[in-house]
Amino acid sequence: MSSILFKNTTGLILEGGPITMYEKGEYIGEGMLDTIQPNDTKIIPYAVELGCVVESDYGSTSQSFFHSAILNGVLTTERYYYYWRKYKINNKSTKKLDFILEHKITSNTELVYTIDPFEKTENYYRFRFNVPAKEHITFVVVERSRQPDTYYLESVSQSSVDSWLYSNLINKEIKETLYQIVQKLQSKNDLNRQLSTLKTELNDHIRNQRRICENMKTLKDSQDQRELRDRYVQELTTSEDEIESLRAKIKVLEKELQEMAKVIRQIVHEIKYDATIDVPKPSLPESQVKAHASINNKKLPYFPEKLDENLPSGFDMDMVKVGISCNSQDFTIHDQRSTTEPITIRSNFPIPDKTKIYYFEITIEDPGTKSTVVIGAVLDSHNLVGLPGWDDSIGFHGDDGKLYFCESKKGRKLGSKFSKNDTIGFGIDFSTKNFFFTFNGKLIKTIRDKKSVLIGKTLYPSIGLNSSNAKVSVNFGSIPFIHQLKSKY
Repeated sequence: MSSILFKNTTGLILEGGPITMYEKGEYIGEGMLDTIQPNDTKIIPYAVELGCVVESDYGSTSQSFFHSAILNGVLTTERYYYYWRKYKINNKSTKKLDFILEHKITSNTELVYTIDPFEKTENYYRFRFNVPAKEHITFVVVERSRQPDTYYLESVSQSSVDSWLYSNLINKEIKETLYQIVQKLQSKNDLNRQLSTLKTELNDHIRNQRRICENMKTLKDSQDQRELRDRYVQELTTSEDEIESLRAKIKVLEKELQEMAKVIRQIVHEIKYDATIDVPKPSLPESQVKAHASINNKKLPYFPEKLDENLPSGFDMDMVKVGISCNSQDFTIHDQRSTTEPITIRSNFPIPDKTKIYYFEITIEDPGTKSTVVIGAVLDSHNLVGLPGWDDSIGFHGDDGKLYFCESKKGRKLGSKFSKNDTIGFGIDFSTKNFFFTFNGKLIKTIRDKKSVLIGKTLYPSIGLNSSNAKVSVNFGSIPFIHQLKSKY
């Protein structure tokens, strides 16, 4: 639906009713306004957006245990369950859409691995992002719940202990203690079996006595039946002795079992343990909405006070050379050329002149055959032939670990060569006229542009390549950086 965000700034309660929409004097649709309180914001649909199609899919998955604790004889474990919904948004129109997505909140969950909603109501998350013209994007909402389980240690088995150790729910010290309990439980089970056997024998004797007593009631006072009665009396006497012996043995065993249960209970209740378990991120669908996350009312530290959409947030696709794949959805660059020459890919917009500090990062997914991957910035006059750091530019080169500043010959040592999974950052502090570079989150060097050779002019964040099969991912600030930005460099 085509909609507007309507905020009541009148200080008065506005009664509900029909509302007619005009844009630049032209009628565009009608909507219905509910009663709205002062300073409340409502989404008011006014027309069907035929140029946009949204499809959704959903699923769930569980994760390994992330926490375990033992207290009062009970092992409590927790694992996460993830519920995801994937929205496929296809903008068929010729205009960019300022898109608001409402996602119904799943009860007893928290939002994870998802950009922050710009608004949350009692029942819905509201996300806001751009959908470029003639493009389709995927947006994934992930919610997480905790699933606890409890296990009573007074009835633990060895297989359970081994399984808990394998799952990192307990350590080896706890395992040894639980093994002692397992052994005592085995001894307890042996005693219970003995006790059961004795009780069976006791019951047999008692039943036999009852049978004899019933038989004796039918006997007469004849010679042969008097003999039979004497024999029954002898059997009863012998049986009574056996019953007394069995009852004594049962009493001893029951006492032993009580003592053993007491010992087991004491050992179990003395165990105290608490552990948080490192687990990898679960396998979830990937969201393509990253570059527009800054629109969600988030002031990132390197952006100007007044956010606008003309921020570096992707690649200048019109300037990309043949053989270079630039994915504007997941922000990756792939050098697919069999034979290479030095080239530069720059961002879609220059760094805003109102910015105090600007910063972006790249991650090396594959260094390629030569490891020639470069991060830096180029002037608007740069023809994108060659690498950042040569003419009209600055760049940190991954093949030799050197800094090049408007030169293509010598360079100077800056840091390590780039390898797979390394994250390298480049930034500018306009207040101090310093460039700065980071490597895997750590600041490695600041370089002063004393003569304002580059700073103060139109600069584009840039990546250079001269390495077959090299692949890098770029973060323009849509997700948290590895490096923690400071207020000054």
